Amino acid sequence: MQINFDGRKIELDDDAYTQLVDATHEIMGLEEGEGLSFRPDYSGRGMYESTCIGVVGQMGSEIAFAFALVKVFTDWRMMTEGMITDFDDITAFLVMNMRQDNMGRDMIYYWPGVRLI
Repeated sequence: MQINFDGRKIELDDDAYTQLVDATHEIMGLEEGEGLSFRPDYSGRGMYESTCIGVVGQMGSEIAFAFALVKVFTDWRMMTEGMITDFDDITAFLVMNMRQDNMGRDMIYYWPGVRLI
């Protein structure tokens, strides 16, 4: 599993993305495919064909996704480095960089700086 965070972007490999999806479902109390869908290659307004990770669902999905990403990140940091030094930075990054678009009955919440590597 690999996660890179430099203060401006978060990059996740496929294993980290899978853990993120699973953790988001767990936090929401949902089974996979129930009430949430994930877009690993979403391109939102003003992104000019750049892609990022997004989650489609009802209000609250964005909070579960952010908590899940912080959990996956902190677990990875503890496993690889034995300490977490940038917890506040990643939390602030997620709060400040979330965007949303209306998708009919649902919303997509996305973070232009969060993408797969």
